[in-house]
Amino acid sequence: MKNILICVIFSLLATAILYAEMLEAIVARVNDEVITLSEVRKIENDLMRSLSVKYTGEELVTKFSEAKKLIIERMIESILLLQKAKERGISVEDEVLNSLEQLKKENNIASDEELSNALKQEGITIEELKMQLRERTMQQKLIYFYLQGKVSITEQEMQQYYNEHIEDFTEPARFRISYIFISTADRTKEEALTITEDILDKLKAGTDFLQLATEYSEDASKEKGGDLGFLSKVEMNTLFAQSIDTMQVGQISELIESEDGYRIFKLTEKTEAQVNAYENVKNEIYQKIFEMRAEKYQDEFIKKLKEESYIQILYDPYKTNTSS
Repeated sequence: MKNILICVIFSLLATAILYAEMLEAIVARVNDEVITLSEVRKIENDLMRSLSVKYTGEELVTKFSEAKKLIIERMIESILLLQKAKERGISVEDEVLNSLEQLKKENNIASDEELSNALKQEGITIEELKMQLRERTMQQKLIYFYLQGKVSITEQEMQQYYNEHIEDFTEPARFRISYIFISTADRTKEEALTITEDILDKLKAGTDFLQLATEYSEDASKEKGGDLGFLSKVEMNTLFAQSIDTMQVGQISELIESEDGYRIFKLTEKTEAQVNAYENVKNEIYQKIFEMRAEKYQDEFIKKLKEESYIQILYDPYKTNTSS
């Protein structure tokens, strides 16, 4: 029995060592740097997590299968860009700090400690985030320097883009809505209908909407008198969006029936759609056109870096036949 146990332990150790060696196996060499299998697997896991936010089932499997084939190639390109950026002495510390401050602002985070706690829930440290931001910004800055003088954009072209994509620079109309909801969850549809019709009669008789919403509504918004704030048509319940355009400010809707109950809403305020002036979006337009035209030159730049570098793929886990 003792000999069997020793054999089992050695077998498990051998398997663990072999697995560790596989994880740290060198997948590729890029000049004086290497890509390990564990690094590839980490990118693979991040990719799956990212795709699973948008896709599910067979579609997720298909998207992941297609995307993972490019992992090693993209890692090689990323290393080449970073190597060249370091060679040129590109510094991005100010940009990294600004990005962190912007991230905190967008997520209502007051301190680095609070940010660190939030990141911990995502399985990442603040130092890892800084490194990611630093590397990404260095790559972007290098490409931008390379593209300067190659991409030319005139004022006339920007104006034309603005005119042809005016809807992209238009703030949609926004509607402030208050509503009352009577649910059918704990009563029959007939009972819910009777309650809602009684409320509608009171509103037509002049009773204050806020008062009735606070008293009768079965939605969390009742605490604010049924107020939902300002919403664009795409942000609001489709039951409201169907009739909102024909309503006047102060007008109360008719009774609206749905599967979960009955609703009555009131349009309390409205802001008309507004087109952003060309001067206000000029920089945004320049960036859009720049990015569209830059792709060709960016590919050329990366191709040139590859030609000037020593690259050896020793093992590709996504191909049946590996090459060296």
